[in-house]
Amino acid sequence: MRDILNQESLVRFSLVQRMQSLTMDEMDSRKKVDTLAESLKIVTEKMQILKAENQRLNDELTILKEAHLDLKQDVQQLKITQANDSSELLSFKKTHLDFSLAVNETLEQMRHDKNATDAQLLNFTSQVFSGNFLKIISIKYL
Repeated sequence: MRDILNQESLVRFSLVQRMQSLTMDEMDSRKKVDTLAESLKIVTEKMQILKAENQRLNDELTILKEAHLDLKQDVQQLKITQANDSSELLSFKKTHLDFSLAVNETLEQMRHDKNATDAQLLNFTSQVFSGNFLKIISIKYL
């Protein structure tokens, strides 16, 4: 009879231990889910910021292209109206060239910045999907 009672006590003790283990596992899982949800929120916010910056750079690039085209049209008009005054025309050509070079440098820099932003977005997205970012965030929050 004692053996049966001892076995029953062992079975109950084992059951209690397993229940405690399952409860602890559930709590750990909930913490991980909360951490992942917060990480996803952070990732989403950063992606929105990068997309907004990318859009701003695209808009700025469009404005500069339009300004560049307007300047080209102005140069053509000046060529027609000031054909007799070659010294002023040469001066304006130099100014146009300087401005064109400045615009081209600005456009090139903006393309570079846009590519860098795109690369950051891709890198950030790949980190999110590879799990590295979530591991880093979960380590910070634990």
